[in-house]
Amino acid sequence: MKYRLTITQNTYARMEVGEGKRGSINLSNGFLLKGKCDVERLDRAVKALHKRHDAMRMSMSEDSEGLYFEFNDEEPYGLEMIELRSEGRDERFKEAYADASNRVRTPVSLDKKSMYRYWIYKITDEEYMLYYVANHLATDGGSMALLNAELAKLYEDPDRIDLPVYASFADFLGERERLYREKFTEEEKKYWDDRMAGYENPKMEPPKVQETESTMQYGRFTVPLEKLEKISRSMRSSNFNVLFTLIQLAAAELTGQNDIALRYAFANRFKKKFQGTIGFLTHGVTIRHIFSPEERWSELAVLQRDTMNHDMKHLTFSDCIEVKEYLLSYIPNNGKKSEKMKFGDLDVEPLVFHSHFTSGRRYVGFVAVEHGEDLYVTPYCDNRLYGREFVLGLGRCINKYVDRILAMEDPTVEDLFRE
Repeated sequence: MKYRLTITQNTYARMEVGEGKRGSINLSNGFLLKGKCDVERLDRAVKALHKRHDAMRMSMSEDSEGLYFEFNDEEPYGLEMIELRSEGRDERFKEAYADASNRVRTPVSLDKKSMYRYWIYKITDEEYMLYYVANHLATDGGSMALLNAELAKLYEDPDRIDLPVYASFADFLGERERLYREKFTEEEKKYWDDRMAGYENPKMEPPKVQETESTMQYGRFTVPLEKLEKISRSMRSSNFNVLFTLIQLAAAELTGQNDIALRYAFANRFKKKFQGTIGFLTHGVTIRHIFSPEERWSELAVLQRDTMNHDMKHLTFSDCIEVKEYLLSYIPNNGKKSEKMKFGDLDVEPLVFHSHFTSGRRYVGFVAVEHGEDLYVTPYCDNRLYGREFVLGLGRCINKYVDRILAMEDPTVEDLFRE
């Protein structure tokens, strides 16, 4: 059976296939595993994941009507061991990291194979680097977090049968198609038409770019979760909402432009049967704000909270993400607070790469992951448009705002921006 792509998936697909293609649209996760890793057991755990989730057995093709997905029940993909040539721990780590950097940016959408790939490098006898990549048309941030947790549990016992079973991705695609056909009312359509019309991206001068091919500019910073949670509790809001506004503020300060549009991305797992479904369930929309120096933090935080609460009532139907300016994807900690991920008795250090594509637009993406006591935020952007100083400056600004919000009584935007 052929499953057609949603509006959002087709938007993303145009970045990777067809006339407007600009490279790969992949999501990836990487882990440095510390301890005696049982590679054979990890291979069985990866195969068990493929058996559990139909999205991992999905491939994409194209016919006269456009792109479509198909599912198959062939032998599940396992874990590929990549041999390293270097000698010495540091050299092997660098070689593995460089190889992984290339692999996660290689398109995996139209080669008729699984859109999820896992591989591993042996750095030392007690240190392994594990990576996996998934094409964004077949996954989202929520799926990546779910897969991380399930792989860790399946590594303990690949044959375990106590993990909960949720609806398949094929079920989700079928329900979405019926939803559009039968229940997308005029009232719902008017809500999103009005919502999007009011939040078009700001008019910006086309950036002057070098003729050389672009690469992605990366930088990771952390925000203490305890501080973030203290702020979100005081505003009766969420960590996501607080970070969302902080990113808007940082972008405004660093670009010298007070008119900032930031898009949020949510995975539609509000129905219980889809809470553990792997696949691309994401929907989202832009929130645009024009900052003034006199605005107070409390006003910004309440506005963001109330806007988000209102949108959540309609989010099932949004399906209208389009990447133009800034985009935030947020992955919460599914375990206990301050609890770091582990594979059995192996300690885990997260290593993350993201999509790679060439763009003439002022695009900056953010992936935020709650891990242990910190929120890890990775901005990524076209290096022809933004320097590394901009990427690192985002972290400095956001942590500056966090400290001032906690130290001052309802600071203004001017207070937050002041050096």
